[in-house]
Amino acid sequence: MSEDSNFFDFLHEEYNYYSRSFHKSEDNGEKVLNFFITISTAVLGGVIALITNHTKLAAISQ
Repeated sequence: MSEDSNFFDFLHEEYNYYSRSFHKSEDNGEKVLNFFITISTAVLGGVIALITNHTKLAAISQ
């Protein structure tokens, strides 16, 4: 009976380890996605600002 109990304790601890590992991996993936969205938004905003500014400068110089 003791061997069965030890085996189930081992399986339970292994399950907990993989569960924590999965959640940590998921959190890291969310951070990477948030970083990508932030950088993409900043670059797109900069490009739009440059295009808008260039269009206004072109209209003023004509």
